[in-house]
Amino acid sequence: PRLGVAPPTAALNTNKKVIYYLPLTGTKDGYGHGTAAASNAAGYLGLAPGADKIPGTADDIRIHGVAPQARLMGYKVCADVGSCPEAATILAVEDSVSPFTLTGSPKPVAHVINLSLGGAGGPDDASAVACDNAVKMGTIVVASAGNEGPGDGTVGSPAAGTRVIAVGANTDPGTGVNTADVVGGRMGMKAIAMDGSPAVLADITQNFVYCGRGETPDAIPDSVRGKIALIMRGSTVNTPELPAVGSLGTGLFQTKTYWATAKGAIAVVFINNVDGELGATTVRASAVPVFGMSQANGRHLLSLIGAPASDPDNAPVGTASTQLLRINKSLVFSPDMADFSSRGPVQGLGQIKPDVTAPGVAILSATVRAGSADANTGTMFDPTGYVHASGTSFSGPHVAGAAALVKQAHLDWTPDMVRTALINTATNLRSASGTPKADGAAADSILAQGGGLISVAGAVNAKALMGVAGDGINQPSILGSHSFGAVPVINSRITHTEKKNVTIQDVSGQGGTYTLSIVNNRELDRSGISATTSTQTVTVPAGGTATFDVSAIVDGNIVRDITNPLQMQWYVVAKNASGQVHMPFYMMLTPTAPAGAASSEPLNFAGNMPASDGGLQLIEGTTYQDYTFNSDSPAAALDVRLDWQEEIDDVVADLDFYLYGPDGTEVTHSAEAGGPEHIATQLGAPGTYTLRVAGFANGPTDYTISGSFSKGGSAPTTQAIAGEFTDASGKAVDFDGSYTLAWQAVGNADKYEIEHSTDGTNYAVIGQTAGDTTSQSFSAQPNGTHSYRVRALTPGQIGFYVTPASNAQSIVVDLRGKVNITGQVERAIRDGSVSFTGGVFKMDINFKNISANNYVPLVEAQVVSITSRTGTVRVRNADNAADGKSVASAALFGYSSLLGTDQVYSAGETSGNRSIEFTDA
Repeated sequence: PRLGVAPPTAALNTNKKVIYYLPLTGTKDGYGHGTAAASNAAGYLGLAPGADKIPGTADDIRIHGVAPQARLMGYKVCADVGSCPEAATILAVEDSVSPFTLTGSPKPVAHVINLSLGGAGGPDDASAVACDNAVKMGTIVVASAGNEGPGDGTVGSPAAGTRVIAVGANTDPGTGVNTADVVGGRMGMKAIAMDGSPAVLADITQNFVYCGRGETPDAIPDSVRGKIALIMRGSTVNTPELPAVGSLGTGLFQTKTYWATAKGAIAVVFINNVDGELGATTVRASAVPVFGMSQANGRHLLSLIGAPASDPDNAPVGTASTQLLRINKSLVFSPDMADFSSRGPVQGLGQIKPDVTAPGVAILSATVRAGSADANTGTMFDPTGYVHASGTSFSGPHVAGAAALVKQAHLDWTPDMVRTALINTATNLRSASGTPKADGAAADSILAQGGGLISVAGAVNAKALMGVAGDGINQPSILGSHSFGAVPVINSRITHTEKKNVTIQDVSGQGGTYTLSIVNNRELDRSGISATTSTQTVTVPAGGTATFDVSAIVDGNIVRDITNPLQMQWYVVAKNASGQVHMPFYMMLTPTAPAGAASSEPLNFAGNMPASDGGLQLIEGTTYQDYTFNSDSPAAALDVRLDWQEEIDDVVADLDFYLYGPDGTEVTHSAEAGGPEHIATQLGAPGTYTLRVAGFANGPTDYTISGSFSKGGSAPTTQAIAGEFTDASGKAVDFDGSYTLAWQAVGNADKYEIEHSTDGTNYAVIGQTAGDTTSQSFSAQPNGTHSYRVRALTPGQIGFYVTPASNAQSIVVDLRGKVNITGQVERAIRDGSVSFTGGVFKMDINFKNISANNYVPLVEAQVVSITSRTGTVRVRNADNAADGKSVASAALFGYSSLLGTDQVYSAGETSGNRSIEFTDA
């Protein structure tokens, strides 16, 4: 911190390391979370117990924080049950940059603020704004991105702040994972040790026994003694008493492990009950090794003891495997983003978040030796004073410490410059040898890693900074990343370019010439999508700046017929002999939107969530309530918020918010600790979407849902295609390949696109018509089923707005030539059908096929000549309204529908009767 005048009296709990302390939610750290974060950022050298768990022995581990000589200012803003009131957070941020205490006494001012906390929210959230204001005061602010991954759009506040360094979490070479092998079978399955599990000192090789969910002592079979317990994650029992937060639920890993250990299990493997690996979990302290395993690998183990493919989670409880499972002592490291690490984009898509990433899995940290009773199983205390912990709460302090080192090396750098240096010099995640992952699909996405894994040495020794220059007031003075936001260009039928001016600022005093290049991260390998720089090289004068343009180019005629947004991600690299810097870019490509202000439909719901407890686990059957809405536009924009009172009668309520698509799969979720929850995303295909409110930990809680989603233009409506015959299944049949498709007009349509399919599923555009045309004629079409649909092209925000497709219309073409079979039929007048009334002569006629041939429709009779004394007698009721007096005016009577159900005029078949009427009028 910047020390002006030292406080006349030391604050509570201060010393030469912690020089200021402001307790806002209690007097001490009863959880261990804040102590761990502080030790990661700036802890002195300490000796943590090694594998033997005994302090002061030969295997002790030397650890210290990233900036061990930095002094600390402590603020207790979270309660020991884990909730962090926003008011306390904001007060702490404001106090940390003030030269005076709340009572007016002089106090230190922080150089760097670390916030290992957060909740749902965007850059306009109160905590994010408070942090932005702190940066304007000259303080670097670092915040954890959140632990709500791996879904997109899960970065919360205050990490969403426009001037805040948001940090994701990745694995680290010092925290490899164990692997498990089925002896003689599948190998290399990840077995991720839970926090609080003893290390594996030797390979564990033994049969495994399935224990189901293992919720109670009686649920653990006696056959597990001396074997490995295989337990399904989850619970069917809610915690009976409230407050829910901190209470000991039957689904806790710690509880299940205790029951299995009591029955004699030598190790415990938990199977995830959702997709993905099971990591970032804790058993506090276990007597036997405890591991998490992915759902896929867990189901494989269950299949070995009888779980059927149709019900892969249902293996017989108590059955021991005949094959041995080996849990390997040796650790395997692979550079990966943590599944739990929250991903971008940030609400509003205004910036790339997270900015960078740092180690946040199984981080060995200092902690409190005794926890608060209020915290119960949620605490991180350990009698040794050290604990392994996972989360962006512990990757964030790594970056806070790094920022302090960069600031120490460059006292004249602003917070924006420090942030940009960290982004510019970060790399793709690195292997144990320090080699970054290859670019492209092999690298983690920019939405996951931002600029990448920080390089402290790289940032300290940066020769230049590359970013978008701002005024330092409304925008950062320089920002080493750029988001173009959402661009409605898919299906636009034009080529569109987005451009941004980028500055390279020399900070070495040497200047230099840099070669520029584009490095794909996602989607640039797709046809119709590219990015370029306005020049291949740029020369920066010593101590000066140079600029160039970066363009994102999308051909909306090639990139089409896609309902889900595409997330275009790439790096611009500037390289010279002394090194390189890179800058991440992002652009969300969405389907076209109508010109002008998009219309929207409000979403407003309210409900009451009964008492629920997700605890530290996902409980199957946890109470939830669903609300549905229908979206008629591809990639409509949804923005919706879930609000409730977070604390009721001293019970902390925590609800979660989910969005499911028309196919029932999860689109995204917001499940921050506390509230409110917020979902802002682009929807995919049109259809019925579901908003789900789930009770994570709460007493009976009233809540509201408010927001809206955008609406697109209406699709055209096509009319049925008229054929020459309708078959038994109701399909229109055409015999000459000539017919007309017609539709209703759509207001302000510039043109219409006609799409054709021969299978009713895969459509291709076959032509366009002008906006004032509402029909299209076809001729010489080949045999087969032809389906058509129409889209209207109206003015769009970019190019054209292409409406959803109309309803489809189909016709069957069955090219046939007419054959005169007059000589092969017998005509018969139905008895009693002849009449003459009111000047109309009427009779019913049928025809019998006396040939040996079968004939297919069209079967029709023609009256081609009438002989009468006056010469004026004519047919009165022909299908084609002709008079029948000559071949040229033949009167047609269709008999196709008067054949059998097969609609074939078979040999020997007699048709049904039709009335033929004549008149002289």
